[in-house]
Amino acid sequence: MKIKYCILFALTTSLFASEDSYTNRIIQIIENPVDPLNPIVEFLDHLDAEGKSVAPREVPNIAVFQLHTTHVDTFESYLLDEKTVSTYHPQAEVSIVSEDPYEAIPRTRVDRPFTVKFNLSGIVTDNPDAQEAAKSVVLDHRVVAYSAGATEAAAGAPRIIKEHDPIRKNGDSSLINLTTQLSAPDLTKIRGEEQFSIFANPDFGDEGGSLLAQARIQIWPIASGVISGIDSTRRYATIPAFNISTVDLYPESHTFIRYYKSNDPTNTNLSGVIGNYTPNTVVPVSNDWQVRELDKRITEDGVYTLELLHETIFNTIRLGAPVQIIIDRTIVVKAGVISAE
Repeated sequence: MKIKYCILFALTTSLFASEDSYTNRIIQIIENPVDPLNPIVEFLDHLDAEGKSVAPREVPNIAVFQLHTTHVDTFESYLLDEKTVSTYHPQAEVSIVSEDPYEAIPRTRVDRPFTVKFNLSGIVTDNPDAQEAAKSVVLDHRVVAYSAGATEAAAGAPRIIKEHDPIRKNGDSSLINLTTQLSAPDLTKIRGEEQFSIFANPDFGDEGGSLLAQARIQIWPIASGVISGIDSTRRYATIPAFNISTVDLYPESHTFIRYYKSNDPTNTNLSGVIGNYTPNTVVPVSNDWQVRELDKRITEDGVYTLELLHETIFNTIRLGAPVQIIIDRTIVVKAGVISAE
């Protein structure tokens, strides 16, 4: 498709002593399909300080327009402005979907999949003579790890590029059920983000491709935790307060103690939950707290199991190893019989 362009430039002649001392012209540079190293150059001379004019040539694919001014006495020439125009105008949308419905910034846990969706239009698919830049767009995928405990990338943190094929078709496409490309010795504790961008290909006269769309997803670690303050070899007449220590609780999660009689876990009279903690944050948190009320909940002696459970949008997992506690409230009285005879 060839298009005639109306060229409009505002000349900044206030930079010079007098408008009458300069002449103005537009240079149109067009890609030469026969000899790419020798582009076609057309001139539009004798422009006023303000105004518009029709381009000297049609634009078959892409053209660069340069606005020059030249001093009438010294013949010194200055480039005042430059525009690149093209018949190729791709459009793109990028979105990322995970199991977590949080919308502000898509997020997921390091062990969970996510999907990247693209919608493209304007890619030339039916003209074999179109320049290569018009036949695809660039998919740029970069990952960056956060520092321990951080919730954003540090300034200057290295971003690792992951290779993908160019996108060559219009309409919807997707990368389904991706797993994170972040890496670390202990992947369960890594945190960072993955960024997906769509760029137009660099055109003739334009060295860098323009950004069309971009989206990112934050990757959070798997929580961990322990129960402490209970000696599994000791018999307790009174259940003491015990401690819960957690790291990297997922946003909007619930973390709690499940207790049950070890040989009868489905008995609702001898089981239950206690010590719930729900973080009111949009990023992972760590927290320590005590559970003090279990002695009031358990009234029957026996061996009980305590589990620290972490419930998220994805599933419920156990944090750390379960702990057993032996409850024995039996009072043993040792006495003798004394006769007065």
